[in-house]
Amino acid sequence: MTESMRSMLGVSDTRDPVAEGMLRRENWRGTAAGLRAFLVGRSGATILLQGTALVSVLFAHATAQSQQVGLTEAFFAGAYGPIGSYLLALLLPVGYAIAYLVRTEDTAGELGIYAALRHGSYRRWTGSIVTREIPHIAAFAVGVGVVLILGAAILDQPISMLTTETSTFYLGLLGLFASTLVFCSLATLLAWTGRRVYLLMFPTVILAAVVGYLIPASLGWMNIVAPFSALHDAELVGAPIFAPAAALVAAGILILAAIWRATPKNADGLV
Repeated sequence: MTESMRSMLGVSDTRDPVAEGMLRRENWRGTAAGLRAFLVGRSGATILLQGTALVSVLFAHATAQSQQVGLTEAFFAGAYGPIGSYLLALLLPVGYAIAYLVRTEDTAGELGIYAALRHGSYRRWTGSIVTREIPHIAAFAVGVGVVLILGAAILDQPISMLTTETSTFYLGLLGLFASTLVFCSLATLLAWTGRRVYLLMFPTVILAAVVGYLIPASLGWMNIVAPFSALHDAELVGAPIFAPAAALVAAGILILAAIWRATPKNADGLV
């Protein structure tokens, strides 16, 4: 009946199922691309990871109650606490580094040659990328600290600034900053090591996570993977500042290695 009425009125069905299918696929690709850009962008990645930090606060609250320790100590237990606490804390620097890697790879793929020309060389461009990221990493670590303070206040476990817990808080944030810088530096180096950077990044991160958790407390000052880990026995493991300091030294070495590797074969004379 509908086809007859259309024929009588001279109206034809001009719908093209193939075109409509292509349009739906393009819309889906556009939505997926927009979501990906948001999740790996600084704003989106920060929101997602700060949400992860909030989950870590809740997990630390349960751990603090069961083990009779402070909330800050439980939050930064890291390699010396429950594996769940360790993985949630480690997800913060690792997640930031992966988002940083995706952003860097996107820039390198689209505008790499122009950015390198503007900076004068691939090496100077690589150094500029890492240098610009350092303040954002510091702001990210401070943001985690704010989430911890607010979470502690909501859970009626306010963090006192005049107790031993204060040093754990600041050293934990310093360790988180150092760990994030280590993973971002590693991502930068892997980006110049091979084209299949993601196939290199994920197993490397998994291996680092396993090693970071298995490092004994007596060698805690060498734990550059999780230098935010609260060291419960300072006489046994040395000053807690040593682990973040070792991580910063390791990050510097990785940055220098990445700058040295930043000489692709198609550099067109750039070095």
